[in-house]
Amino acid sequence: MRRIMKSTALVAAFLIGSQQISQSLELKIKTDDATRRAILQLPDALGVALVKSLTASMPLIDKSILLYMKTAEASLKELLRETRCVLVDGPIAEVKASIESAVNNVIRYHNVRTDPLAQISAAKEEYMSILRFNLKPEDITYIYGGLLYNIRIQYCRAIGASTGTADIINQEAEKVQSTMLNWAFIRGSCASPQDCVESRRKFVESFIAASDVRDVNSTKAKELFDGTVKPARPIEPWYIGYLPEKWRPAQDLRAHELALANFQGIELGITGALNSRIESARNAISALNQLAAAMGQSVTAASNGLSKHDLRQNNNVRAEVSRGKAIGHQVAVGLAGAKSLADSSQAVELNNIQALINRLTMDFDNILAQAQKLDEQITIDMQMNRPLPGGFVPPT
Repeated sequence: MRRIMKSTALVAAFLIGSQQISQSLELKIKTDDATRRAILQLPDALGVALVKSLTASMPLIDKSILLYMKTAEASLKELLRETRCVLVDGPIAEVKASIESAVNNVIRYHNVRTDPLAQISAAKEEYMSILRFNLKPEDITYIYGGLLYNIRIQYCRAIGASTGTADIINQEAEKVQSTMLNWAFIRGSCASPQDCVESRRKFVESFIAASDVRDVNSTKAKELFDGTVKPARPIEPWYIGYLPEKWRPAQDLRAHELALANFQGIELGITGALNSRIESARNAISALNQLAAAMGQSVTAASNGLSKHDLRQNNNVRAEVSRGKAIGHQVAVGLAGAKSLADSSQAVELNNIQALINRLTMDFDNILAQAQKLDEQITIDMQMNRPLPGGFVPPT
């Protein structure tokens, strides 16, 4: 474990850059000469910060390796977070040369293998060897965080050397990150992998029961839940707890991680389906409101177009009513679709739109009735040669 921590700090230090740190820097850190030389290659500010963070973290090794990991790795990640594989205060070409020089120094001092994929394989073996059934999610999160950090370092090394290798490393990083986030998601809520799986199973089962059946069916949540295998409770020999950490056999948590990933996927899937459905209903409601507004404008135009003396104008009103009613038909079809998507909170809006369309449809019917009466009166006046409103006298 000490080797894991030390190698993480060392490679991270080299990849920051290769400028010389001030010779006046006092290295009060208990580590090997190679690590000292690595720190001496850093820019002043980063070198001082790294020394301070590692100096503060190193005493924790004697108390708890995991505690040291949490402190040191967090400090190193913070130092590297803004560099993004390149030195912030230098041109890219110069930075690439600095990284290459730093890597060469690592090889010279530590005989490190140059193949990034081999490095990742070795790192996975080391980090996975310390996983235990009795660890808390917080501890497992930090273990995967350390592995992810090492993988990202190898990704930085692979950039420019081999696009294919960098892509492979990036895919591996995404897998490790996904597993890490699944553990991070439940930290603080359970005490061990077995406890976490059981508590998450109960929660997700209740979550499915309380969710909208439309979202459950669209994500096949029940099928995925029923198909998730419950890991067997591990049984360890009584003497395991008395063995030094390095002598304890590695414990495989993949069955627990698969179950947790499934439960996480179910919860996120249902939540995503719910949000997508509500968003679709919201967009449909917006479109329906626009159609309803157009239908209202059509009612106004038809009402204003009624004439007491022009049959042709009243025929135009009938055409406008037909156009408006066609819009109403669109709204009716849209309402049916929106109701199939809408959440209970959106039912009031849909009911209001339905009520508005019903009222506008009645307005159209009244306008048609008025147009019919006006046409009948116009016809009678024309037959009796009466002056029409406005003093107009039809020709004989």
